[in-house]
Amino acid sequence: MAFPSVLAGPLNRNAKSVTSSTIEPKGRTAVDSLWYKGMEYRVGNYVHLVNPDDSSKPIVAQIWECWTKNGVE
Repeated sequence: MAFPSVLAGPLNRNAKSVTSSTIEPKGRTAVDSLWYKGMEYRVGNYVHLVNPDDSSKPIVAQIWECWTKNGVE
């Protein structure tokens, strides 16, 4: 079922401009990838995180944003 009269509906390609706004935080910049301990991590990658409750069951997570401090590579 589609709702063509809704500006932010699933069939509207410009929905992002209708439903959200981007505010850049002071002191940091969004980046597509970063290096940490010799490995490159990119937006969209999946990673395993240490589960503090049971270390034999890691948490699977997806990177959806990467930030860096302004002036820091």
